[in-house]
Amino acid sequence: MKRFLLLVALFPSFAFAESCPALFLNGKEPTTEKPSVTLCQEAYAVGFSKEMKEPIWSAEHLTRKSVMEAQALHGREAFHEDIKISSEYQAMLADYKGSGWARGHMTPSGDMPNKSARMECFALTNIVPQDMKMNSGVWNALEQKTRTEAKKSGDIYVVTGPAYLSDKGVIGYSKLSIPSHIWKAVYNVKQGKSYAVICENQAESQCKREPVSDLEKEIGVKVFS
Repeated sequence: MKRFLLLVALFPSFAFAESCPALFLNGKEPTTEKPSVTLCQEAYAVGFSKEMKEPIWSAEHLTRKSVMEAQALHGREAFHEDIKISSEYQAMLADYKGSGWARGHMTPSGDMPNKSARMECFALTNIVPQDMKMNSGVWNALEQKTRTEAKKSGDIYVVTGPAYLSDKGVIGYSKLSIPSHIWKAVYNVKQGKSYAVICENQAESQCKREPVSDLEKEIGVKVFS
């Protein structure tokens, strides 16, 4: 830990290029032509854009056991900056204050199997501006449905992220771009099948289910390599 803090002190703009294959289908992380750095956490990983100061994708591996552990865990954590990347390349808490937008988790805190993993999930590198009603409504329902699928099937891989298919403006000092849509892709290991859901980032959100290949063309991310 001392060595880690020393590196942070000596190289404040350094972002750790990490590898966490257990979180990805076939051990291969999502790919994109957009410049990004992979940030590995205990129970999820993020492909993060230092230019946009937002995640491009956020990936997790859910099992029946991990979901049951998560559902037995109570309480929330505090949003915070990610120690793994310099402050100049990520959002600030103040960006969301008075913005009218929720701090929307990409990998949801409700999926995290223990307190330390849940704490990590509240890092701003896992957050995008999300409509408040959508966050607590259709998106929350989709997250719960995904957990139910993991409990039923026992083993799924999930990748979630923002899409910028139209201009919705920016918020905060960091000028964070507001996603027009938010998407989630699921691969069910037992069934050997995948699907994607993409939802409008607005109060009266409409969602559509589509093949992962169609989603990948829309967002410019190869979700399952």
